[in-house]
Amino acid sequence: MKKILDINLIAEIVCKFYKVELDYVFQKSGKQVVCEKRQIIHYLSYEFTELSYKDIGNFHPEYKYDHATVLNSCRKIKTRLEVEKPLQRQV
Repeated sequence: MKKILDINLIAEIVCKFYKVELDYVFQKSGKQVVCEKRQIIHYLSYEFTELSYKDIGNFHPEYKYDHATVLNSCRKIKTRLEVEKPLQRQV
């Protein structure tokens, strides 16, 4: 399957949907409200672009995440999507 979206568009759409700034989402914060949005961006970027986990982690120029963090984000969102109806509707 050809992946046609780019990470900039995905991040923009997610931030607009949740009414947050991109810098807010990518700050180094462990707060769930921040992490969830960042994890959604990581998950959608992996699913709908041809970027590697490393490339996705390096997306924001000021805030870098290693490939393991992005992989963990993708796994968490994928698992939650299997059981959480509200999240399914949002994503």
